[in-house]
Amino acid sequence: MKNYIIIILLMISGGGFAQSINDVLESVATNNTILKAEQQEMDATILDNKTGLTPSNPQVNYGRMPAGGSKSGHKTVWGVSQSFSFPTTYFRKVQVAELLNQKAEVQNSAARQEILLEAKKSCIELIYLNKMKDQLEIRTAAIEKLAESLKKRMQTGDASVIEMNKAKIELIKFQNQKNHLETSIQNVEERLAFFNGGQPLNLKHLNYPVAIIESKDQLLQEAVAKDPVFAAAMLNKDIASAQVKLDKSQWLPDFTVGYESEETPGDKFAGARVGLSIPLWEKKNTVKRSRARLQAVSTRLEAYKQELTSNTVQNFNKFSTQKHNLDNYQQTMNQVRNAELLAKALRLGHISTIEYIHEMSWYYDAEDNAMLLEKEYYLSQAELLKFRL
Repeated sequence: MKNYIIIILLMISGGGFAQSINDVLESVATNNTILKAEQQEMDATILDNKTGLTPSNPQVNYGRMPAGGSKSGHKTVWGVSQSFSFPTTYFRKVQVAELLNQKAEVQNSAARQEILLEAKKSCIELIYLNKMKDQLEIRTAAIEKLAESLKKRMQTGDASVIEMNKAKIELIKFQNQKNHLETSIQNVEERLAFFNGGQPLNLKHLNYPVAIIESKDQLLQEAVAKDPVFAAAMLNKDIASAQVKLDKSQWLPDFTVGYESEETPGDKFAGARVGLSIPLWEKKNTVKRSRARLQAVSTRLEAYKQELTSNTVQNFNKFSTQKHNLDNYQQTMNQVRNAELLAKALRLGHISTIEYIHEMSWYYDAEDNAMLLEKEYYLSQAELLKFRL
């Protein structure tokens, strides 16, 4: 019972349970208006690709022609006909349409990936800003405590006005930085709400994402297998190859079958009609054109594969370097612990207040650099693993 009460209190105070970055991205994938428009566009494209796969419409004709001159009566003609291509043409058209539909789906995945990547980067930025804000609150509390101590010491003549002024300047600096951070946090939260279709998100207590990257070779294999832009490039090659086969099939003759009737006073003629269209000029150079396009998309596919491999290797190297630098920086910061040492030195009178503030300012800069390195590391990780989104 006690546990349930705690859970209810947490929900009341926090507006619901804290979300992970994955929770945020799932919500964005569902609510983002751009992605909804992309989905609708994809549906329309798929329907468009399914259009024109059947034979053309049947034709019906009718005529009533009165006799001229001294003759009387009239002639009535009517007929119905249906034109169609060689059967293999329809099979090839369906193949091309299916590949185009697959490409539309892959392009939709690529658009989704870009939106989710931007949302993920915004989450990482928000985590960094909140960590900076937490540190500023600690620093502000520390300088306020120091200023209060200096105020009491000034009454006994144990502190100078210069020391007090230095503490006040540091306090104003921290307060201004905090105000700037709060504005930046509001802007990032607003950007995430936009990504979420204008709906607010529970962004409290977000943590940097945890990801497993086993090796560069495995990462390359995964990138090639999952990258939607590369998948679209491969489909372009398949589509171009299928188009060559379709254009070849369209060099086969088209057929027309029908039934016609002609009736005059005293006579009636009726029977089947068959026609044949021989593609002598209309389809000239179509196969050559489609073969040239196949060669072009094949070359483009190879070029993009090389680009994808190169970019992935570069991003991996950058990520590895940032991880090494971050680990070294954080290890050194954990070992140094200058804040405690400086506070103790000030308390024992080994350093002056101005020296303490100066040294703490240097230490705070080092902390800020560590947090910035951490943010850049996770931004690189997000870019490196975007094909997993």
